[in-house]
Amino acid sequence: MLRFVELAQEVLPPGVLQVVTGDGVPVGGALVRHPAISLVSLTFDAVAGLTVGDPGTDDEIGMGPVISTEQRQRVLGFLERAVDAKATVLTGGEAAGERGYFVRPTLLADVQQDAEIVQSEVFGPVVTVQRFASDDEAVAAGTRATRASFLSAGFA
Repeated sequence: MLRFVELAQEVLPPGVLQVVTGDGVPVGGALVRHPAISLVSLTFDAVAGLTVGDPGTDDEIGMGPVISTEQRQRVLGFLERAVDAKATVLTGGEAAGERGYFVRPTLLADVQQDAEIVQSEVFGPVVTVQRFASDDEAVAAGTRATRASFLSAGFA
């Protein structure tokens, strides 16, 4: 997780991503109750550290396969086109394993709001990070209709 934070802070403005380590319930509870904290957003626990494999064979697996070969190719196609459009892969971005329909959990930065990967439902382990100059710009992006019709955002 901390390696992911190091990578993400290279592309995010200061203060956008904060990490608090500690035991989940006491730390999380203190954060959400604190009067000075207006928003807590947990997009993923540890994208870079998720173990990919068959959850039926190992209790430590964090991410199973996508549904089919066709879906794996669809997700990888989205990622390829995003990179061609100048997105930066911070982690993942590729198939995993010799067999099965596995895609490594992927975090993309430098993605434009009108990019296909933002506007479409990927149905795969992909998270995009976008920059906004202001809270108003982020809210506007979240309220514009997209083909996917969802947005997760964090504010500093």
